[in-house]
Amino acid sequence: MDQIAFLTPFVWIFLWLFPILLFTSATSSLITLVTDSPLAAPIGVLLWYMWTLGGSMRVVSGDYGWHFIPRHNSPANEAYFAMHKSQLLLNRGLWLLLSLLVAGFAIYLLHRKRKGYYGKNR
Repeated sequence: MDQIAFLTPFVWIFLWLFPILLFTSATSSLITLVTDSPLAAPIGVLLWYMWTLGGSMRVVSGDYGWHFIPRHNSPANEAYFAMHKSQLLLNRGLWLLLSLLVAGFAIYLLHRKRKGYYGKNR
């Protein structure tokens, strides 16, 4: 078991970041498909600003809640992390599910668009 224990930090890093990356990619793809323009970049910057600087940056010690970007800025506060681990896992699971729904909708729209149902090909 000690041989696998060194992977634990990498698993937590993956669980922490993967839903953020997937949601960002799926949302950007959806915006680009819907607008047929590079509007995803400025909208992404606006959303990043709202989520990081507007909400969860005020929390210094750690707060998971349902934030898109959970915060844990206190490396010495392992007790808080251990007490709220289930909330963090629920948070990441919710954002992962939402990401998969957005990605699925983007894939559906791309499929329809390639067949000529939407956009300039009509």
